[in-house]
Amino acid sequence: MEGQKSSAGLIAAVIVLVVFIICLLGYIGYDKLVVKTGNNEPEQTETKKLKESDVSEFLKRIYSMNSAICTSYPFTDINTIPTQKILSIGLGEVFGTYSISSDYVENHIKYILGSNVIIKHEDYLCKVDNIPFYKYNNGYYSFNQEHPGHGGGGGYLVTTFFKDASIKGNTVTINTNLIYEVSSDISGPTTSYYDGASTNAKKILDDIERTSLKSEYEKIKDTLPITTFTFTRSELGGFDLTSVTVK
Repeated sequence: MEGQKSSAGLIAAVIVLVVFIICLLGYIGYDKLVVKTGNNEPEQTETKKLKESDVSEFLKRIYSMNSAICTSYPFTDINTIPTQKILSIGLGEVFGTYSISSDYVENHIKYILGSNVIIKHEDYLCKVDNIPFYKYNNGYYSFNQEHPGHGGGGGYLVTTFFKDASIKGNTVTINTNLIYEVSSDISGPTTSYYDGASTNAKKILDDIERTSLKSEYEKIKDTLPITTFTFTRSELGGFDLTSVTVK
């Protein structure tokens, strides 16, 4: 009888030990998963080079912001960018839509620029005549159908060429070359290509078809300014655009 009790106790102890080991292995596996995919990923203490494919989502954000805010480059404080340029990021891709909620506009802007941007909602004005393209009222932007149609209002179309990228700590740095196309009208023919959006920008190409731009870029890329986009991990887990520098 005592032998049976002893055997039963041994079996129970073995079962408890097995359950403990299973739980321990499960915890270790869970912990590794959280470290790999969650916001608990350990900080990168050394600079690590990144491939273009590694930063594809960052590049999408850069493509979306360039034409809207390139005339504010360089900057070290996102909230020094004028409100109208900030709004053009949120409204530019849905331009012509009759009614858009301010929440949609705000969420899109924060997706592109990050959670640290301060957004002031107001009428979005035409650059030519200062008449609203979109009127803001009570949480919605409504397309102003009374705005007179007209030409003009030319701007910059920006082509982004990736150079390299890296991550260190909570900071991702992406170096690019930007080529600015200038036209008499944003939808008109390209007349010149420049290395910046300022009045003292240097003309680098002339009378080049867009289809030839990449091959022409390869010939002059080492002479172009480097525009660096810096993103820093926020407390919310995403990455905020913190600065754009040009050198």
